[in-house]
Amino acid sequence: MIYVFFIILLLLLIPIKINIRFIYDNKKITLFLWNHKINLNKFTKKKRENSSTVINDSTNTENSSKKNKNSFISNYKKFKLYHKFFKKLLPVNTLDINLKYGFEEPNITAITYGFKDLLNSYLINILNYFLIIKHYSINIIPTLKEKNLYLSINSIIYISIGKLIFIGSKLLLKKYKGDLQ
Repeated sequence: MIYVFFIILLLLLIPIKINIRFIYDNKKITLFLWNHKINLNKFTKKKRENSSTVINDSTNTENSSKKNKNSFISNYKKFKLYHKFFKKLLPVNTLDINLKYGFEEPNITAITYGFKDLLNSYLINILNYFLIIKHYSINIIPTLKEKNLYLSINSIIYISIGKLIFIGSKLLLKKYKGDLQ
């Protein structure tokens, strides 16, 4: 009985390492989770087939704008609350982003390559807002006279089961009290 207690205690305290790799190569999406390949092309094709355009009949624009404002405020409050908890929950140890792109004309590729440093700083600032990133590297490589797009994102995330249970219980308590609706 004591051994089982110590094993459960160790599982709660020791973080679990998750390796995630996302690859986008000319409209083919693959995800590797612990080196197990998950093909995401099946899901994106179904989503495209089921999507249909809906025409909005806006006769009551005042009522719809008030509803949109209230829903935006409530969604923003939910986002801030979830953001606070998930930033603590998902510390990213390493993040490697490789981007190879090209256009049919080399001058367009050369012009867009000039924005490389600007894109790096914006991307890291946006990701640091949502996650805690310890080590990162971004490589952008242009290919001339060839139209292609290859994006590879490799990351290592550590998740502790104890933190997951604690943050989940805090979110449930906030929802039960009525702070999160």
